[in-house]
Parts: sequence; structure tokens; C-alpha cells
Amino acid sequence: MRLIRNNIINALKSKFARSIMIPLISIFVVVLATIILIVFTSFTSEMKINAIDKKMQQLSNTEQGITSRISEINSISYYISRDSQFSFIPLSSNKYSGYELAKTLQKLLAGNRFVSYLSYYRISEADKIYTSKGEMQFHTFWNSYIQTEEETEEQYLNQIRLQTDRKVFPVKASKNGKSFLTIIYPIPLLSSQPSAYVITHIEGGQIDDIVSSLFADSQGEILIYDLYDELIYNYVSSGRDSLQDKINEEVALFTEDKPYRNVTIEGQDYILLKHRSDYNGWSYVSLIRRDDITGNLTDKQISFLLILITITLFAITAVFALVLFNYRFINRLAETVSKDLNLEDGEEYNEQILLSNAFLTLMEKTQITKQKLFLTNLLAGQYDETTIESAVNEYNMTFEYENYIACVLYFHGNLEKGLTNSIMLYLKEYFDRNDMQCYPISQTNPHCIFFVFILKSS
Repeated sequence: MRLIRNNIINALKSKFARSIMIPLISIFVVVLATIILIVFTSFTSEMKINAIDKKMQQLSNTEQGITSRISEINSISYYISRDSQFSFIPLSSNKYSGYELAKTLQKLLAGNRFVSYLSYYRISEADKIYTSKGEMQFHTFWNSYIQTEEETEEQYLNQIRLQTDRKVFPVKASKNGKSFLTIIYPIPLLSSQPSAYVITHIEGGQIDDIVSSLFADSQGEILIYDLYDELIYNYVSSGRDSLQDKINEEVALFTEDKPYRNVTIEGQDYILLKHRSDYNGWSYVSLIRRDDITGNLTDKQISFLLILITITLFAITAVFALVLFNYRFINRLAETVSKDLNLEDGEEYNEQILLSNAFLTLMEKTQITKQKLFLTNLLAGQYDETTIESAVNEYNMTFEYENYIACVLYFHGNLEKGLTNSIMLYLKEYFDRNDMQCYPISQTNPHCIFFVFILKSS
């Protein structure tokens, strides 16, 4: 542990180590941060898409739940249209009594809690209606069950009599506190003059129970449009005010290739989703606050971000450790060189410059040694004339001419090494100024200095 700490301290003190670690780690961090940003952005985008897909699936499930019930209603209506007891002539001329018709209607609704009232209305008996609640005057049925504030009994009947094809009346509130979605099935179907109608009343609360699951973890609104894009149902969660008019404007901007849109209504960001039923062409449009979809991703985003940060810190630590591991060899070599240069302990130095200078000095010393060895061998006659030129070039010497002489300078007494070097340097500079090539050779004999002079002629 102490060794690691010392390595870290030495690395931080070293200009060379800092010059490597700081750019390397900086580049690594920038690259890794970029990768993390891309991955995190992709992850977040994917999570948002998955969250939206989940809501789209919930909306599709809602549609399927309602469609299955509407399909059952259509089957019942078709059965009634084909049943001989539901003839178009009055009961006074028919063997079936009103009681039997009502009992049949009750049986058809057995186990069906989605439909509140199933009724059979004949044009030939304009004042009567046969329902799953029994045979009664239409006026009684109107006042007791379905009377609305928006229209009169006569207006309601006229709307029914005008229908020649299946028709859905939007949900309307009745005076008894309930609201109903009404489905009209003319008999015969697509006839210009139907003789009877199967009328189905579905309480709005039954539909609410199905669609409310969409907003178990969010707030918003759902609208259902019929085949002709007329609004037939609207549900608002959490007692919010309806944004029906604004939603209608946004729905008109939907394209076929994208089932959802990001919209802003009254300063609030929403996601608008649309799903069309393949069975009857009804459109289901859901408006959900964007925060309710993306907000649920916060915990996952934080967890993912913490994982990425942990990986980043681990990677930086690994890079730092790798640099320290490789730096210790350079540091040891630099410490050895610094001792030769008598640098003080703790003194800050740049290993790159220090080692470069040390290598240059070593190369210079080696070159000088090789020069002296070559000249010594030359004086001793140990040479090959064919290799002198290549040797001179290799040792960075100048032999312009082929002839040379050797000169020995003797001194009385012993010369100190420093003085010998000074004399050699002085004499070489003197001869160089006089255009004479001279190479001094310091021998082990303290009484003399050898010189080699290059001559133009022998």
C-alpha cells in the first residue's frame, strides 16, 4: 500500500507523468463520456418508446375489451332480426305475447352485465316497446329509465325512426343520474323503410370501468369516435376538466404511419395515442400527460446512470493504474540518472528531458571514445586503408587527405586530468583556426598528449 502511495506521489510530482496521464485520461474520459451520453440517450429514448408502446398496448386491450362486448350485442341484434317471434305485426295478430317477448330479451341478456336495457321497438306499435324489463308504453320507458335533458321523447323517437343502418348515439346523461350509450340496429338492416329496431342501452359507468385501467398510473382522457369520426364517448380521469375540443383539433392532424403525437395543450405536455378498431372502425384516442409516462422512467434512468458512472470510475482507475505500472520503470531509471546528476531528493524534474539529455550525453561520450580508440589504433598501425573512410564517417571525423602525422607533446611532471583536457581543447581550437585538422588523444600516461594531424601531402 505504501509502495502504491509512493508511486502515486512520484507520478503527481513528475511533469512527464502528468504530461502523459492528464491528456490520456482526459481523452479517455471525453470518449467514454461521449459513449455514455450516446448509450444513455439511446437507453432513455428506447425506454420512452417502450413506455409509449405499453400504453398503446393498453389502449389496444381496451379496444378489444369493448369490441368483444359490441360484437356480442351485434350478434344478439342479428339473432332477434332472424327470430320469427319478433315479427313486424302487432301482438294482437301474433301468437307470441308481450310477456314472452320480454322473457326472450331477458334470456338473451343472461350473464351480460355490460348492457343495461335490451329493447325491441315496432313501427307498427309506435306507443309500445318490449324490453328486458318487460312490456311497457314507450312513454313509461322514457320517463323511468332514459329520459335526458337534451331532448324530448318525440325527438328521441324521431332519431330512431330515421336510421336505416346501425347507428351509435353518443353517451347522454339521463335525469335519473345515469348516462347511456345507445346502439340502434334496424330490421331489416339497410332497408330504406325499417319495420322494427333493436335498441341497446349501455350505461356509461360500464365503459368507464373498462377504460379506467388506462389511467391507473397516469392522468388523462380517452375519447371514442365511431366509424364516421363522430364522438360517442368521453372519459376524464381524476375529475379533470375535459380537453375535448383541443383533442378534436389534434386528432385531425394524425397520420396513418404514426399512432402517437407529442402535443402541448394549455401549457401542459401530453402524448396523444390513437388506435382504430378493425372490427367496427371505431377510433380510440387517449391523451396522457407526458410526465406520467416519462416520469416513471426516472428510477430506471438513475439506476442505469449509476451503473455507467461506476463503469466510468472503474475504467479511469484502471487506466490510471496502468499508467502508474508502466511509469514506475521510467521513474526508477530517472532516479538513477538524477543521482548521477546530483539532483536533490524531492526536486521536480521532467523524466523525458532528463533521460533524453542523459542519452545524448552517453552517445557523445561513446562517440568520443570510439574516435580516440580509432585514432589510437591508427597510430599503432592497426588499420585497413579500405575502411578508413567509412570509419571516419561513422565516428564523425574529417579526413580530407590520406596522409597524417602523429605528434607527442611531453610535459615535465604529471598533469592533472582537468588540465590535460583544457590543453587538448586549446590546441585543437588553435589548429582549427589555422585550417589544420587535428585530433588530440589523451593517453593514460600523465606526461604526454598524442596528436594526429591530417596533411595535404606526405
